[in-house]
Amino acid sequence: MNNKYKKIYVVCPDNRKPSGGVKQLYRMVDILNDNGYNAVILHNKKQYKANWFKNNTKVEFSNYFFKTLKNLLNNKNPNFFSKIKLLCYQKTSIKLDPQSVIILPEIYGPAVNNIETDIDKIIFNQNCYYTFRNNPTDHNYNNPYEGEKTVATIVASEDAFDYINYVFPKVAVYKIRLGIDSSIFHFSENKKKQIAYMPRKLGEDVEQVINILKIRNNINGWTFVEIDNLEETQVAQILKESFIFLSFNHREGFGLPPVEAMASGCVVIGYEGGAGKEYFKDEFSFPIAEGDIINYVKKIENIINNLSEKQLLQKGKLASEFVLNNYNVENERADILSIWKLFLNN
Repeated sequence: MNNKYKKIYVVCPDNRKPSGGVKQLYRMVDILNDNGYNAVILHNKKQYKANWFKNNTKVEFSNYFFKTLKNLLNNKNPNFFSKIKLLCYQKTSIKLDPQSVIILPEIYGPAVNNIETDIDKIIFNQNCYYTFRNNPTDHNYNNPYEGEKTVATIVASEDAFDYINYVFPKVAVYKIRLGIDSSIFHFSENKKKQIAYMPRKLGEDVEQVINILKIRNNINGWTFVEIDNLEETQVAQILKESFIFLSFNHREGFGLPPVEAMASGCVVIGYEGGAGKEYFKDEFSFPIAEGDIINYVKKIENIINNLSEKQLLQKGKLASEFVLNNYNVENERADILSIWKLFLNN
């Protein structure tokens, strides 16, 4: 394939716990490789690879790149011994091809302009609300989005597209639709009186909602299932068995958990988190204002006590159909390839 970039490096943190953002970075690399591009995930530590979802994604490693990135983020000038260490890292790390392009997550924003300064960059901003992370208000903003070597920004929701366009009106911004794998997350009628939730974000809100429901004891026969640090297939199994999923989206660039829950036929109740506005539809979901704990609890009790299992299934089926029609792997692939054709023609 005619490609002005010999290689595409997709920078990915070595997350120990499951993360939707990491899964999407891997997915992008797979899609690019399946369509004739030469793409790899770039991790820090050798032998590390995300193992909580099935993948055969190409991975390379560079301690040197990530150590340099860390120094830039911390605004740290390495001392003599640190420089020696960096030289050692450099000798054992891959050398990035100067005719390549580097895709970096938004969390590395402040370092983008000053790392591998001869190589083109693309920012994959999966959470617009992290755009200014590591940018103290008492420092001048080192704008990576309008940097000389930054050729584009990719986002994953309408909310993020509007955010980046408003803040950086001169920047080329492209939106992709993230894809839910329907072979893993799909509707099932075999539901239990089960409420699933994830405790990773907004833990204080999670504790309040669950404990108030237990104390009031007004939803007899229903059980709670916590989803935390599980493999993707285990998550999907719990969601397919659950009538209800509680969303604790918190300022999300997209927010995969409630979307995967909808794909699995759950009725989703809870926080939209910004980007959720585009998929929290009144026909099958129940948005709650963030922090409104009592109304959150009231809504759960009201739904359980006033909707039959048949009605819950109907709403869950509508949710699954909506998600899998709009956020499917085919749409994600089409969006990514369309964007790359534009990059190559500019």
